[in-house]
Amino acid sequence: MNRCTFLRIGIYSLLMFSLAYFYVEYCGNESLRMQFLNWMQESFFKRFDNQDIWRDGYPDHWAPKNDDKYISQLVVRELKENVSPDEESLFARFANNEDERKFECLSCMGWFENWSRYSKALVQRAKRKGLPFRELMECLSVISPSPKSDIALVPVCAYFGTCNGEKAWIIICKWESMGFSPNANLIHVRIWVVGTGSKKVLGYSTCS
Repeated sequence: MNRCTFLRIGIYSLLMFSLAYFYVEYCGNESLRMQFLNWMQESFFKRFDNQDIWRDGYPDHWAPKNDDKYISQLVVRELKENVSPDEESLFARFANNEDERKFECLSCMGWFENWSRYSKALVQRAKRKGLPFRELMECLSVISPSPKSDIALVPVCAYFGTCNGEKAWIIICKWESMGFSPNANLIHVRIWVVGTGSKKVLGYSTCS
């Protein structure tokens, strides 16, 4: 093969790859997109080891949504201070912090399955930490959404503390309206304070 022929094949391959990428990224469905990414991973991505650029074999902006890696980052913690049920106080204390913001890349897709999976993972983590995990399970059931809800909701943090003298679980969820986009990220926050004895919602706050 002479140099001219090799160059023509290289240019043709680059052109075909660019067209395939454009179609899959902007015109294809989710299944086709993932098949293309898997092929790219096998063909190209495994040649790179720079973790500042690649994550789990994929470029950061192509990383599969709802990756299970988020389960390992779920937050369960005991609070020593009393928690105020006031809406503004709850939002100031538990929203827009490092604990909940690291889950903003979760998407609406498969949200109800993730509700179940993440709830179980939070309960398991509470059990390992010696916190009242059965009560957490019951508190999660108090705020559990309907699978037909038009709001995608996933629990990501659970704090055990006291609210107005009653032991309570403070549960932080990420949410987004399904009407906005079925693939939108869960960038909003909802906060519930649920009493472990009364099983009643003692406080609630959310962003608009």
